[in-house]
Amino acid sequence: MNGVICLFEMQKTVVESFGVQAKKITKEKTYYIVETSEGMRVLRVMQEGAPRILFQHALKEFAAGNGFTKTDRFFPSLSGEPYTAANGEIYVLTEYIEGREANFETDLLQAAEALAHWHNCTCGVTVPDDAADITPPVFIDEINKQISQINQIKKKVRAQARLSDFDVMFIKHADAYAAQISEASEKLGKLNYTALQRQAQENNFICHNSLKEETVCINGTDVYITQYNEAARGVPLNDLCSLIRRYARLSADARVSVADVMEVYNKRRTISESDAEIIYSMLMYPAAFIKTVTQYYSKKRTWTPVALLNRMQSVISGKERYDAYIEKK
Repeated sequence: MNGVICLFEMQKTVVESFGVQAKKITKEKTYYIVETSEGMRVLRVMQEGAPRILFQHALKEFAAGNGFTKTDRFFPSLSGEPYTAANGEIYVLTEYIEGREANFETDLLQAAEALAHWHNCTCGVTVPDDAADITPPVFIDEINKQISQINQIKKKVRAQARLSDFDVMFIKHADAYAAQISEASEKLGKLNYTALQRQAQENNFICHNSLKEETVCINGTDVYITQYNEAARGVPLNDLCSLIRRYARLSADARVSVADVMEVYNKRRTISESDAEIIYSMLMYPAAFIKTVTQYYSKKRTWTPVALLNRMQSVISGKERYDAYIEKK
């Protein structure tokens, strides 16, 4: 009990550093819900340093100034910064957003239109000198590396005396996925994707880079895009592809086509014929397969985690359906 009281007092002091009084603090999985004298708030411990938080803050304020206010803006602390440091941690305080996590099986089109608006409102952002941007790798360069990575893993697995169930699945399907990556890379090269990446860097186009159920919140007709931890300059089409991939994996019947999604996005932000071809080519990249393989082989394992084995089985069993979905135009 004393530990609980001590924790409350510690977090209460943190909340007070933002100029509000905490009445009640409830611990959730990765954050605290705080009832304050000024209304409901969310207190988060940030893993990033202050410069990176300043970048997120500048981006949120820039988006809000351009009309995208449906986000989790940071409240300033008494020092004027959008964070406070205490107990060896860095904290931010945001407004509590009423609503639910997005369900991309049913919310895809609503999320896609909001994403287009967000891309428009974050485009051209300028940030303070003391804020830290991150430059993610160029997509086409990364997927080219994956072909080499698959070949290296194949060689390593075949040299083993015993193969796990995961190893067997990987060996059986690796060549097909490598061929798919190679085809996607070739198409993107012909479509001059690197020029699109260069344009994004020069004009400060922004990608969220982490669109998932917990970062997209739905409240009636309002769509909130939150938690800019991984946001960086990049090609906005990457975000749109991320949404489509998530939908295609989740939805059994996939009634909403890629063309439907692009049509809705296009209402807010133009998609050219070339952009559309780039989207279809990017969707060929087997992101779920590569992510699962990387997670498995990045560590020395004497046993196969059930979750990774199940995920691999799900990715492989769903490949035919996914490929058929993205091929429909």
